[in-house]
Amino acid sequence: MEIRGIAKIHLLAVCLSFPALGHEGIDTQIQSLNKRVLESPQDYRLYLRRADLYRRHKEWNNALKDLERADKLEPGNYESALSRAQLELDRNNPEKSLQILDDLLQHQPDFIPALFVQGRAYAELNKIPESADAFTRGIELLHTPRPDHYLERAKVLASDPRYIEDAIRSIDDGLVTLNNNISLEQYATELEINNGRLEPALIRVERVLSKNPALPAWLVRKAEILSALGRYDEAVEAYQAA
Repeated sequence: MEIRGIAKIHLLAVCLSFPALGHEGIDTQIQSLNKRVLESPQDYRLYLRRADLYRRHKEWNNALKDLERADKLEPGNYESALSRAQLELDRNNPEKSLQILDDLLQHQPDFIPALFVQGRAYAELNKIPESADAFTRGIELLHTPRPDHYLERAKVLASDPRYIEDAIRSIDDGLVTLNNNISLEQYATELEINNGRLEPALIRVERVLSKNPALPAWLVRKAEILSALGRYDEAVEAYQAA
């Protein structure tokens, strides 16, 4: 596959725009694109967008037909390869998805959306280190990573008890980058508790409360941890504060 060297900013703008076609139903969006395709039948991007909608609607054959049309109009385009990889993943064919992604990433190694799809495909095959590596590469390339990027990586790691420590460290990386994001702290706290690490969990809860002392749910969580640690007077105090 020959992947054309287009500026990264354009590349990401096109690919990341696929889900943002509006809030109306998928059927309505497809009908709208049908009209646009009739008006501009040589615009390969319209076929890609419609293929993405068909994929989300689980109309696999229609999605593949539109991807074939896009390939004919714009041979070697990277968006089509990404869409095929995502489609195969949605069809429970992670091995085939990875084959497509390996070829794509050989030509576009910094293609961030492909790295995240690769991470999900590896996760489906229970290849946890490979999945985490793909997510890490994608996160490192992002100018402004979001909490859900770190959460997705951490949840993959936490799915295997052997990688719990790695999952917690991956969340802590996100906390440094995102300035102690509360959703990341919450997930890390639950990981600590679920793995019997009550003292580290308490430290996390107290860190959140030091900045936001009037959060009832966190005060209750603090009370629960203190109670589990046998610090009953402090637990009562935390419950009363909540």
